[in-house]
Amino acid sequence: MEKKSLPFCGQPQDGQPSETPPSDKNQRSAAGKPQLSKPTTRKTAPRQPTGRKRVERKMSESKHAFLLNRIAEVRVQQGLSLRTVSRRTGLPVRELRVQERPSANLSLKDLHIWKEALEVPLEHLLIDRDLSICQSIQSRASLVKIMKTVASVREIVVSQRLIRMLDMLKHQLVELMPELSTVRAWQTNANRRPQDELGRMAVDPILLGELSFQLD
Repeated sequence: MEKKSLPFCGQPQDGQPSETPPSDKNQRSAAGKPQLSKPTTRKTAPRQPTGRKRVERKMSESKHAFLLNRIAEVRVQQGLSLRTVSRRTGLPVRELRVQERPSANLSLKDLHIWKEALEVPLEHLLIDRDLSICQSIQSRASLVKIMKTVASVREIVVSQRLIRMLDMLKHQLVELMPELSTVRAWQTNANRRPQDELGRMAVDPILLGELSFQLD
């Protein structure tokens, strides 16, 4: 009897292709680089900011811009959304979002529409350009008055403890405003003229005829 030789595993028989999958070495030699599976990343939709956060972001973005109105701030204070304002005014939300930007230059008609929708006075929607200057002048004038009062009390106080406290208060005021170091006390030692005494103009009057004018 003739013995038939069995084919080795992985070797094809005569006339039949090989059914064994190629090895990793064959894949690397064929492609040049090993094939690595890419990890799948799950994309999540970004959260939309709320109305208050959106307004705060607009205010922070336009912090260094030229501010003209405070419509968005007043709208948030009134507790109204852009959809509510859109229903009251009949304007689209996109247009209202552009108009409520602090740097938006609106016409008087647009400001009147926002005034009626938010139910606030018109001056509440505007930003006074001289407001910060007026506040600075008022604060400086108040500090001058406080320093004059401190200096006046310092002149009449006898207690050493109160004197030290007044000196400390004066030093703190000078730190806030260095110009206060030359401020004097209120003038209280002036003698008041009696009713029967005439003023300086009555004692030594000026005669117009004695005046001479030189015209160039």
